[in-house]
Amino acid sequence: MKKGKRAITTFCMTVLLVLCFTTVTRASRGGPVFSISGDAVVKQGESMTVKINVDKAGLTDGKAVITYDESKLEYQRGKLSYASEDNQMEFVVNSNEDGRLVVVWATVEPLRNSGTVFTLDFGVPETIPDGESTKIDLQIEYVNDETGSSIPVGAGGSNGTFTIGIGEQPPGTDPGNPGTDPEGPGAKPENSGGSGPDQGSGKPGAESKPGAGAQTGDTSPAAIYLLAFGVAGIVILAVVARLKGKGEGAE
Repeated sequence: MKKGKRAITTFCMTVLLVLCFTTVTRASRGGPVFSISGDAVVKQGESMTVKINVDKAGLTDGKAVITYDESKLEYQRGKLSYASEDNQMEFVVNSNEDGRLVVVWATVEPLRNSGTVFTLDFGVPETIPDGESTKIDLQIEYVNDETGSSIPVGAGGSNGTFTIGIGEQPPGTDPGNPGTDPEGPGAKPENSGGSGPDQGSGKPGAESKPGAGAQTGDTSPAAIYLLAFGVAGIVILAVVARLKGKGEGAE
């Protein structure tokens, strides 16, 4: 009887340790971090392409929400970048709501390398005055791998902001903070939300940096998994101890 209980206890603890090790190992690798990039300045009457990028391979489908000021930008089209038409299962950009795009995509084969996931083209009305700026915000709802399993999005990478200058910008102006000298006192670029080093510098192709709110507000996936399995371990130990106590009482 005692050997049977000991075997059950050993089995439960082994299963718990294996699950905990596997999950924490996966979480410790870190999830993908998304960012926005594009031209820092665009002229009135012209189009610009905004890229949604990811720093890791492996995803096959996902959903993103992009918000923007429809009075300064006009959505034109979108394109899935990492898959051919034969490899695409779904790519839909829902633009029914002004200033808000819901992008859903799915492919047969996963993204093989880090890079651009999809692009969005916007036009700038000719009526927008010089020196204006506008923002595009990104929010990743979810991403999955080729097995259909959810991929945790990396801390600070689930949302972001990219600021665009419109038309001629005043000399020494940072499009992310109009009217200030980026090198002068009090210059505070606003751009946030990606991983590139040049965001807010006025350089074409600038990427945005992770937003402070996303960095401080997220909880590490490894910490969540550790907490969950810690609670599970306590429950299992309590059940085993209770069974053991009942068995000793019966003897």
